[in-house]
Amino acid sequence: MFSIRQILCYLILVIICPTTIANPIIIDTDLGPDDWQAITYIFAQPGVNVKVITIEADGENDCKQGYPKLLTFLKNTNHQNIPVACGNDKPLRGHHHFPKNWHLEDKGFFGITVPKEFKQAQLPRNTASKLIINTLSKSKKPLTIIALGPMTNLAQSIRENRQIFLKKVKSIYATTSGFNQLDFTKKHDDIYIGELRASWNIYIDPLAAAIVFNTPVKLYINMPQAQQNLSIKPVYLALRETHNRNYYQNLVFLILQNTLQDLFVGDQLTALLWHRPDICQVKLVKPIQFILNGKRKSRLATQCLSVSQDIFTQSFLNRLK
Repeated sequence: MFSIRQILCYLILVIICPTTIANPIIIDTDLGPDDWQAITYIFAQPGVNVKVITIEADGENDCKQGYPKLLTFLKNTNHQNIPVACGNDKPLRGHHHFPKNWHLEDKGFFGITVPKEFKQAQLPRNTASKLIINTLSKSKKPLTIIALGPMTNLAQSIRENRQIFLKKVKSIYATTSGFNQLDFTKKHDDIYIGELRASWNIYIDPLAAAIVFNTPVKLYINMPQAQQNLSIKPVYLALRETHNRNYYQNLVFLILQNTLQDLFVGDQLTALLWHRPDICQVKLVKPIQFILNGKRKSRLATQCLSVSQDIFTQSFLNRLK
């Protein structure tokens, strides 16, 4: 049960917190279970303006696995007009990859039927960076990027046209945690780099992350401290008791029903911080360090260190309605 104080705090957040949905966004994702929950949350917001979605094919799902499911999702939510592209299926440097059993290749789309035409659709391979730069070039407003996977597509976009990227990208909200003082020049066989545990998204393509960090674009990240006391299970339990679930509620419920062993909350929290940044109870602007081309560099990033489980759960559930 929630206390009266917690309920009042949440209502204040809902009423007075500035919303960012009017700003156009780009979603860059590898379409893992937590990504799908974050994307579903984003699409459930009235007036959301998603310009494009790009698939990080070197992440949990490659283009063949993820593209038909994404087309299905867009059709079911009446957003077929949103362009989709896939990036390279290899990182910029090295051969890091997610565990094979994390891939959803043989597990379907959480029980949702994928139309035959989508399964047979021509795959837009290696087109992500071009779509990002083209979208930025044509946009009259600066865009926000919500980065839910490895940053290979973003780094390739910077390499392709750094000037446009810096001019048109307002901010990046990223699921990248636990990477302070990482040495990106060393080779590693697991996700432990230096003395800290690197996030999977950093581990897969550390060079791409360093290229993105090496820009002055505003960076917002949620740190391990903010995630360690959070669980997505209360969301599942609440949805299980919800009758006549709408599409967004039902999709999150089906995802969690099929992946209860995967309780990551990083991407869901990133989506919440984009939409309701004030749910972060402890937020600091701190430097992060990285190495690029053999040189140690540092930049400032806004880091979320603490979020209440109650506010996380209620924020996520209430905005799926």
